[in-house]
Amino acid sequence: MNAIFGANGYLTTLLERTGMMIKLNLITILFSLPVVTAGAAVTAMNYVSMKIDRGEEGYILKDFFRAFSLNLKQASSIWIFMLGWIIINLISVRMIGTSGLTFPKAGICAWGVLNLTVIIVLVYAFAVLARFEEPNAMILRHAFVLAFYHIPYTVAIMMALVLPVVFLSLFPQWFLLLFICGFSLPAMISAHFFNRMFLKFERV
Repeated sequence: MNAIFGANGYLTTLLERTGMMIKLNLITILFSLPVVTAGAAVTAMNYVSMKIDRGEEGYILKDFFRAFSLNLKQASSIWIFMLGWIIINLISVRMIGTSGLTFPKAGICAWGVLNLTVIIVLVYAFAVLARFEEPNAMILRHAFVLAFYHIPYTVAIMMALVLPVVFLSLFPQWFLLLFICGFSLPAMISAHFFNRMFLKFERV
């Protein structure tokens, strides 16, 4: 019984982790509201999530503020690039839709693969930035290598990120869950895989 209900039991640990997850989710949303700071907020969320996964959890707010302030400039530059990429794609889709032009399936597939690659690399980039101090060029390079060298981990991470979107599309009435764990839960799942990859990466 102590293993379940004791001070260090499974139930106590689960409740503690749930509280951390909710707190982390709310603070990530709050610091993402200015939009331009969303990249730094995601980086800080990754930093805290990976610490929790390693069993190094301390003060959620303190660790988040520290990672946010340290990576604000660099994470924002990566995030602005991502926003620019999204805007360009939205404009392109709108122009193609209104022009009535048709494109070969091979070209559409290539465009889709390119966009998926960019998204995956940027997802990894914020995690790499949360763990390592490197210039942006090296962060993006390492993000690309890690993502496509560990395909099973990448699939698991992307599934964790897409899960809230799929869930809310099926059950929109549960949208409040987005404010409780919609961001931090996928981050904490992903943190497990990032930690395993980074541990191997550090040994190289």
